[in-house]
Amino acid sequence: MKLFQREVETLKSIEHPAIPLYLDSFDFDLQNCQGFALVQSYIEAPSLAQVYQDGRRFTSTDLRQLAHSLLDILIYLHGHTPPIIHRDLKPSNILITNRTAHHIGDIYLVDFGAVQSNLAHDGGTVTIVGTYGYMPPEQFGSRTCTASDLYSLGVTLIYLITGIHPANLSTKDGKIQFDLNNDLDLKSWLNKTIEPSLELRFKTASIAKLELDRVQSKLQVTSDANIKSNSSQPNLLPLNFSDVLSSPLFILLGITACCIGVLNCILLVCFDPQVLSFLSSYFWLIIPLAFSKIGLGLLCLICLFFYLSCGTIYYYTIALIWNTVILFIYSIYKITKTILRIFN
Repeated sequence: MKLFQREVETLKSIEHPAIPLYLDSFDFDLQNCQGFALVQSYIEAPSLAQVYQDGRRFTSTDLRQLAHSLLDILIYLHGHTPPIIHRDLKPSNILITNRTAHHIGDIYLVDFGAVQSNLAHDGGTVTIVGTYGYMPPEQFGSRTCTASDLYSLGVTLIYLITGIHPANLSTKDGKIQFDLNNDLDLKSWLNKTIEPSLELRFKTASIAKLELDRVQSKLQVTSDANIKSNSSQPNLLPLNFSDVLSSPLFILLGITACCIGVLNCILLVCFDPQVLSFLSSYFWLIIPLAFSKIGLGLLCLICLFFYLSCGTIYYYTIALIWNTVILFIYSIYKITKTILRIFN
């Protein structure tokens, strides 16, 4: 009865988007049963324990986001006077929904039946509330404090890592042992949340959150440094057709081919005046192409073809058709590139 009344009074004083809103409470006495009822706003979401049992697994990024959301809730609860200590933080009391590709989802904390907002003892006796495995050592002696919820939070995350109930995990000097070798910074943070000694554990949720943010910033800096290091390495192989055409070798070949082509044109004009009709279109094509590196690369292909076709009686007709096709392709390329630059 007293635990129920305590939960009701606590919920009446709480107004947080991650905690179901208190609506009403009443007692009932029916023919076959009697008891108390608590009415709260309904959150359509499975518990963390349920989604884990259904096969969902959590990455280090998920665990960091989950810890961050729960710490925000604890900072709110512990900020009351006196602090509101949940004392039963565990996967089945955490609801999760609206998961996205880049975020773990919305987190809700429920079941305040074990809540403590003062240090009152009833008639010299102590009532132990909580869940074995998720309770810190001091909770067995009814010496709970704000750091007690941090212990339960840490153990909850360790359950999501190992899939083993905390009571069944091995311990050393009273401290739970677990593996998280792919994220040593997060492992170090977790180890401090589950210290059996209150003196070694994070004192408050605010301090724990600051340390978690520091670890996250360190991870981001390391990631950015790796990306910068990789991007600074020279790319020895061309990535695409544009890179090939823009390479120094093709630019040199293009200029050489242009010189040879122009020289051939001068010689051919002396013997065949009809080629003048072709030259007008040929140089009309050279001008726009010469304004870009890719254009010089394409010039290489155009002039080499022209040079090889000089022995053909219809060389100027073939070359004119070829140059027209190349100009069309190049124009489409430039137009597409310009449109993409505008929309991006």
